[in-house]
Amino acid sequence: MISSTFRHIPGIGPKKELRIWKCGILSWNDFLSHKSHDLPPSLRTTEQVRIVRESVKKLNDGDVRYFRDALPRGELWRLYPDFLENAGFLDIETTGLSRDYSELTLIGVADKYGYSSFISGENLEDFRGAIDKYDLIITFNGSSFDIPFIEHYLGNIFRNCAHIDLMRLLRRIGYGGGLKKIESDLGVGRPSSLRGLSGYDAVRMWRLHILGDQRALPTLIRYNAEDVASLPELTSIAFNQIIERIGVEGFNKVGSFRPEVNHLPFHIDLIEDLTNPRY
Repeated sequence: MISSTFRHIPGIGPKKELRIWKCGILSWNDFLSHKSHDLPPSLRTTEQVRIVRESVKKLNDGDVRYFRDALPRGELWRLYPDFLENAGFLDIETTGLSRDYSELTLIGVADKYGYSSFISGENLEDFRGAIDKYDLIITFNGSSFDIPFIEHYLGNIFRNCAHIDLMRLLRRIGYGGGLKKIESDLGVGRPSSLRGLSGYDAVRMWRLHILGDQRALPTLIRYNAEDVASLPELTSIAFNQIIERIGVEGFNKVGSFRPEVNHLPFHIDLIEDLTNPRY
């Protein structure tokens, strides 16, 4: 989709971009070919041609920062198919909402190859190096929570990435509420035994881990992994619905995948304890 994008070009907003598409110019290659010669002069200036040629080179070079910095923030979803190979889906666990008074306890990140966890007091600092392999980070509400929280602890480690906040993207197409509600609305889910856990339960599991409960950390990791594992499916759904709403034939949809997390253990007896009102 990024090679069909013209919104990063100064002077081209959503209406002009739609006019370009409806003229049959669905890609940069179309724009640079004879197909675009019938475009109005205001839609094919010398500067616009230069930027499109530069864009082709930047995409071939895998320069995600070029597009991150040039695109409106609300259009970064267009990067998804072209940078999926180096995309990480991220979610964190903390002891509270305040970066100043709460602890970052766990960072979970998944990609096409699996899931990894980075745990406070064990290997959290290793995330500094792990992030380097990603061009694109996808979160749910990460703009307000996950990314600022991580940067508070680890510094500006996302400087070389683009970031898609899936919560905002889903709201754009009419899906509101928390992650688990949207999973339910769209038929994306996790094992039933894990559905009853909440963010507060994650805080409680960390406290139990600190107190020495051997069940707590594996269950917390699995809880986090299930959150992360839903993000690729939800991203594909959001991307494809936006493509449909554009109303122009010829744009490719993106396939879905779910990272493998079923091998991660959890303790059903702990979950029952946590979800019992008397606990």
